[in-house]
Amino acid sequence: MNSEKDLFKSRLDFILRMGQVFEYQDRNMGGHGIKVACYSKIIAEALNFDKDLVEEIFISTPLHDIGLIKVPDSILLKKEILSFEEWDLLREHCKIGADIISQKIEGMNVFYAVGNFDLDKNCYPGDDPFLSMASKIALTHHEWWNGKGYPDGLSKHDIPLESRVVAYADAYDELTSERPYRSAIPEDQALEKMKKNVGIQFDPDIYNGFEKSIDKLSSIRKQFLQNNKIPT
Repeated sequence: MNSEKDLFKSRLDFILRMGQVFEYQDRNMGGHGIKVACYSKIIAEALNFDKDLVEEIFISTPLHDIGLIKVPDSILLKKEILSFEEWDLLREHCKIGADIISQKIEGMNVFYAVGNFDLDKNCYPGDDPFLSMASKIALTHHEWWNGKGYPDGLSKHDIPLESRVVAYADAYDELTSERPYRSAIPEDQALEKMKKNVGIQFDPDIYNGFEKSIDKLSSIRKQFLQNNKIPT
């Protein structure tokens, strides 16, 4: 590995693999993290976001649900309605994911010293723009525009912009994909359901970009259906 391109490819490969760790618990997820990243990129581009911001959202988003690794299979794979206690445990995945991404790694300084790496020994994940954004997205992608989301009940512009974009992408994939507790919803019904939640769950200003992106999102969704990313 001797080029900037090789380093970027290696880093990206690792992010994608980490984003799929929890999916080995539920094969029905079908590459959820990667799909949501692709959808988010398309929506951000339709909103004419700065190129660097689009790239940060795209590369950070695959890790948005990594906290699900700590949620028991009995909850993730349950076909019946979750109890209040189970729902509370499921909602914890946001904070768990943010902690996994942002916590300081024990022994990092020793590791750098032994490896003779020419790196700042005091660095931490917050120094990396992708990991910093990934942590914010993991924590806040289930916050609602009206303040009735979780985990912190943030509302409107207190929710990070990137998470307001990911919320659309996440919901689109959630509704149009098979889940243990229900079948996939036809795309037209999913879109109608999301439209009704604009101004409630979703940022109204982001909806314009989402609406412009529907044809591209649908095309990408069909590609994933034809090429399942999760090994069997």
